[in-house]
Amino acid sequence: MQFETSYDGNFYYAQKKEDNRKLYFINDGLNPVYRGTEKIESFSPDKVSPDPKNKYLSFYRSDKENDPDYEVRYYLKDKNGDVAYSFHQRGNEFDEYTYEYTEHNYDRVLSSVYKNDILFEEYQYFDGDESYKQVISQYSVNESYRLDKKRHPVLKSSAFSDPQKACSCNEGYMTVIEFWNKNKCTRQMDDIILE
Repeated sequence: MQFETSYDGNFYYAQKKEDNRKLYFINDGLNPVYRGTEKIESFSPDKVSPDPKNKYLSFYRSDKENDPDYEVRYYLKDKNGDVAYSFHQRGNEFDEYTYEYTEHNYDRVLSSVYKNDILFEEYQYFDGDESYKQVISQYSVNESYRLDKKRHPVLKSSAFSDPQKACSCNEGYMTVIEFWNKNKCTRQMDDIILE
């Protein structure tokens, strides 16, 4: 993705080559708390409904239901500063993500992500010699919420997902990332043998 900077200091990027929408960011340090096509000045998480079943009511914009170019994502953090919930709306569809964490080597690490209460991603960590691996399993969840006539959320197949590009296998797919404690690409002084 190509990043550009607008004149007012907000960042935006083209989501795809044929997508000319500007997406604005509000960051909290290095992490975004808001990203969307709407240019907003600030975001206050304290205005969000404390009821976990109805959080979407704090974010959902019914006046944008017929605008397929409208897209927003909000991120809420827990008391540890980690993302606990995020809300995503595009046109008349929305998704809710919840994040769970566990302990690994005395650190709090992401263990799973649920999209609309369905397991979406699993994270596992394996220690090795001078390294550890992060294994991310991602599953196909192509359903998003739409509001029915009574304004209740109902899961339906997303109109914004490309069925030809969507992963159709139930097992999903896996990504393995290896982190090295030492840079294996450059020779360290200790590794040089003098003749």
